Formats: sequence, C-alpha cells, structure tokens
Amino acid sequence: MNDREALELLNSVEYSEEEIKKLEEKAISRSNSIGEDLYKIKNDRVLRNIAFIELERKIKSYLEKDENIKYKMMVLQSYLEKKIFARYVGDWGGKVAIYMGLLVTNKRIFVFRLDHFYEVLEEYSNDINNLESFTDLWKKCDTISLNFKDGKNVFPRPFEKENKEIFLDMIRYLRESTNAPFVEIKRPKVGVIFWIMAVLALAAFIGIGIDAFKLFMESLRNIP
Repeated sequence: MNDREALELLNSVEYSEEEIKKLEEKAISRSNSIGEDLYKIKNDRVLRNIAFIELERKIKSYLEKDENIKYKMMVLQSYLEKKIFARYVGDWGGKVAIYMGLLVTNKRIFVFRLDHFYEVLEEYSNDINNLESFTDLWKKCDTISLNFKDGKNVFPRPFEKENKEIFLDMIRYLRESTNAPFVEIKRPKVGVIFWIMAVLALAAFIGIGIDAFKLFMESLRNIP
C-alpha cells in the first residue's frame, strides 16, 4: 500500500454519533486526556482497517478460479480464559498474538495471527476438508476451536456483536460442509517422566532430612 492509499484510508475512517458520544464520555471522565484517548482509539481502528485490507488482498492473490471468500473477520486470539487476551512468552516478553485475521473460502481456511500493532506473526491455511472437529467453548471462553487433521488447533474469539453473528454463521457453514463433529477439549496429561521426577525429588528431600537428623543426633552425643 502506497502513501496515497494509506491517506485515503485514514480519511475514510468515520464514527457514528453513538461512537463519538461514547468516546467523549470516556475522555471527559479523565482529566486532560481527550486528545490522547481519541487518538489511540482512532489509531487502533485505522491500523485494523489497513491490516484487514492487506490480508484480504493477499488472500485474493491466492484464490483459484472457482474459489471465493465466504467469511472474513478480525477476531481475538483466545487463550481459553475470558479475561486473558495475551500471554507473554520468554524473559523479555516478545511479540504476542492478540488478534487473528480469519478468512474462509469455499475451499480453504486462512488464519493470520497478529500482534497488537496488527503485524502478521504467523500465517496458516488448510483445506476445509482437513477440518477434523470443533471444540465448543462458547459459554466458557467465547470461542469454538477449529481442529485440523495435522494437529493444528485454532481458537478465535469474536469481540463484537456483529462479529459474533458472522462467526457462528461461519461455524454452521463449516460444519455443514465437512460434517466434522464437536469433541471435548483435550487437556494435556501429566507424563510418566513428570511423576518419576516428582518421586525422585521427594526421595531426595526425605534423604536430606534423614541425614540432617543423623547429624543432629550425633552432635547431641558429642556434647560433654
């Protein structure tokens, strides 16, 4: 996207009267923050719009002649807890997947994991026919996961009313197209190695305690 296109997109961002009222109420509730609040929220919307347009253009360049986009949305990356929207990995944090660009055609599913600046961190795609199952976590975590035959699981969380309706309609479409079942979530099992290490640690702890007790008793015997 060149500078002219970016400027045209920036100028096309508009707010409804209701949105403007909410922004003003939020800004007024904090002293000396109107300009900052409006800038931050508008900037986020602008970045989201630009990212979405870029992703859609990329997908269109991938499409086959008989392929067309059925659903497209920007959602959150779910971490299976309602109040958690990001998890930092590593000692220094690093870039975290917060958003997800989700586009579904009549043949494939495209997933783009994005950071808080809407930069692409990971790109994934697979055929609809390779969708193995769904996991219904809607009531618990506001998400229904897409589980693929290659072991990849995608947990999108729609965050606006309109997005939620589109998302649920997309799930219905995918289920009708694939007959993929709903399954229970697979929790990671504690491995045998973990239990062996735990037993060894306990044994070592007990051994240290016994040695300390012996030294204590020996010191008592040596008292004149």
